Amino acid sequence: MDACVSMTGIDEENVIISLYASKCNVPKVITKVNRLSIINMLESIGIESVISPKDITANQIVRYVRAKANKGDSGIETLYKIVDKKAEAIEFIANKNVSFLGIPLKKLKTKDNLLVAGIMRGNKLIVPSGDDFIKAGDSVIIVTTNSFLTSLEDILA
Repeated sequence: MDACVSMTGIDEENVIISLYASKCNVPKVITKVNRLSIINMLESIGIESVISPKDITANQIVRYVRAKANKGDSGIETLYKIVDKKAEAIEFIANKNVSFLGIPLKKLKTKDNLLVAGIMRGNKLIVPSGDDFIKAGDSVIIVTTNSFLTSLEDILA
């Protein structure tokens, strides 16, 4: 088999199925669990792809609330928790009200622990350097350990 996805309603059954699939050298094993306390244990025994409906729901709620809290200048388009939820990858759409449009990134004083990871301009992906800048309509990907960024303006120190 190419993959095994264990999604019964009982966490223990899902874990046993996944362990057996791993023992049988199934290349991709995905395990559904309802109890979040099990996730760390599963990673320690070699089951790395774990999904939790509660975790997915909580992330969707956080995305919605953060987008609604946006100040109106450039709100959150998408938000992903990464690195064991210690960092966030956030996509903002820059509108014409962003105060630093057209200014090279190297001239901006941004918050610590923040990276402008990508700028999508039309169909072109820009991996930004200090000489690149943001235009209205750009999709901007920010990776940060700072929580609670709600707008593109929040990246400034």
